[in-house]
Amino acid sequence: MKKILLLVAVALMGVACDDEDHGWYDDSLKQDSRDVTVRSWEYVITDNSEFMFQSVATNMIDQYVCDHGSVQVFMYDGEVQVPLPMVRHRIDDNTGERYTVTTDFDFEAGWINFYVTDSGFPGQFDPGIRDFRVVVTAY
Repeated sequence: MKKILLLVAVALMGVACDDEDHGWYDDSLKQDSRDVTVRSWEYVITDNSEFMFQSVATNMIDQYVCDHGSVQVFMYDGEVQVPLPMVRHRIDDNTGERYTVTTDFDFEAGWINFYVTDSGFPGQFDPGIRDFRVVVTAY
């Protein structure tokens, strides 16, 4: 019985693995990546939130990408790239209070928007210079 099962398993592996094109990849794949540095932030207050904001114009994100693709953003943290959204829990050195800093993004054709929200010090927090890698993929 074990020999029959082994024979069936080997036969299935031979049939299941091939290198034919099954239509999931073709030459129409669009990929691009660029580094973006945000040097200044705008403080925004809405009815229900406060955050730091910066919008960056880009020709990487067109309507085709919005309709058929994806955008990933990574923030450089030293030599490491951290995927967004990124949430960091911190403790204030002076008061010992705990707070959260969230960095995220959204996009539309021609633009990518970066947000930094600080739960502990709204309006007093300067995110400083932040470096991001934007990766776009569309089929």
